[in-house]
Amino acid sequence: MQVGDILKFAMDHMPFVRGVHFQPISYFGRCSQQRPQAPITIPKMLKLIEEQTDGLMKSEDFAGGGAENPYCSFHASYLKKGERELKLLEKKSGRGCCCTTSDNSRQYVENQWSYSTKKFDDDEMTQTDALDEFLIRVHNETFAVSGMIFQDAWNLDLERLKRCYICEVDSDYGMVPFCAYNLTNSKGIYLYRK
Repeated sequence: MQVGDILKFAMDHMPFVRGVHFQPISYFGRCSQQRPQAPITIPKMLKLIEEQTDGLMKSEDFAGGGAENPYCSFHASYLKKGERELKLLEKKSGRGCCCTTSDNSRQYVENQWSYSTKKFDDDEMTQTDALDEFLIRVHNETFAVSGMIFQDAWNLDLERLKRCYICEVDSDYGMVPFCAYNLTNSKGIYLYRK
């Protein structure tokens, strides 16, 4: 896997690229590939991140999901310092997570992944403008790494499904957790989805 190369490419293109979200393949639905003996898990993903960034990002930097079950996703935010140095920002344990209400989700995604293009004229800058410029610069130098790994028939966990906030609305079953809704048997036949 080219985890380190992807992260390096993203950091080399900051501030226009503000982060990377990993979503390894899940073996359900339209996925016709054979499930490997050792598929990607969150611990394996975090180990790859640490190894392939030469310790620039460490597995202990990451927190689990906040709104959903902690075993469903991971995230960390960093502040870029110089060319190849990152400062870990405070871990958010669910606060401001992208997987809460739809209004909060939109605001979180917009804030996390947007690049501010606002410019200030040095000749007419007030103290408030100077603070705003500093905050925008800090915002643009923030880099997020996150990921979500969906469940399939081989690792389905009822406790994780009970806390799922990513649901599909079904006329027969109501709100169905995304992983259960897309679950298929080995022949590709859906359990819930029509």
